Amino acid sequence: MVDGDPEHYQSVRIWAGESLENRELAPFRVQANGTVYMSNAIILGGSISISEDAYIGNNLYLGYYEGASAIKSIVFNDMAKIIGGVGQFGGDMEIIADEITWFQLDNNLAYGWTFKNYGYYPKVKFTVENGVESEFYDTVRLFAPFSINGVGAPGNTWYNAGSGGHFMTSNVEEGFCGVGGMGGGTTGACAGVGVNFRTVKGYVPSSVSTVTIAGNATPQIITITRNGFWLYIEGGGSALFRFWRGTYSA
Repeated sequence: MVDGDPEHYQSVRIWAGESLENRELAPFRVQANGTVYMSNAIILGGSISISEDAYIGNNLYLGYYEGASAIKSIVFNDMAKIIGGVGQFGGDMEIIADEITWFQLDNNLAYGWTFKNYGYYPKVKFTVENGVESEFYDTVRLFAPFSINGVGAPGNTWYNAGSGGHFMTSNVEEGFCGVGGMGGGTTGACAGVGVNFRTVKGYVPSSVSTVTIAGNATPQIITITRNGFWLYIEGGGSALFRFWRGTYSA
């Protein structure tokens, strides 16, 4: 039994790693009031239960670094908050990972946070699943291309931060277009229009196909780019009004 005399609560009763004279500096020591100090503790198996707070000076490691493949978890049994920095609203917090996944969240409100890939990994995957509703207020800044899954085939639509910033896609696009004008008696082009794709292509389409809804002229497609194409009709030697309207697929 350790003496619990209140007058000697901080006196060392059990120790290891130091002499009797230096027992108050021992790496392992137990004070009379039950307070335990220990350094370089290695706990094999079992669990540790802490009813209040745990303070860690630097890093917390889960599992072994070399050859670790199983997913390690930090589980919160109640509402949880992770704060970077110090203070009520925290400070900068850096997350380094090759994949970050949110599961089964609802109404995920994000205020003033920054998600960056500093190039430590060639690609960072950020996934939101199971019908999550996310709301972002003020400005969302994206400094690198990112993929939007679920639009066409997974990963086929992304944001390109270059050239002023715009979305790009490799999905097939279908849309409505049309052109019309007086034939003027010419057999060459009598009317034309530029058709912009709704989303810039990540490549130049090899062709654009059309389906006629109505018209008395045949559509001609030229100058196909990642941004769109040029559509025109010919006069057919007629002075009458010439037109075509229909759909396109690119």
